Amino acid sequence: MDRTAIEVYAQNGDKKNACLLLDECSFNKKVNKSVGVARQWLGRVGRVENGQVRAFAALGKNNNASLINACLYLP
Repeated sequence: MDRTAIEVYAQNGDKKNACLLLDECSFNKKVNKSVGVARQWLGRVGRVENGQVRAFAALGKNNNASLINACLYLP
């Protein structure tokens, strides 16, 4: 991911016109067989349930956005 971020910044990085986009996304999981599944707040459903939460970072410029990092929250 570091190399991808460096390459994306080289093409789209611009101190005046680029922006960093941060977002989290939650996913319902009915079973505990996946990594990171726990009872936690899931914004997507608006309550505490079993699920995973992931965080994403993207670099955007004009009409383009490129994913530069993603991680799974481990409760």
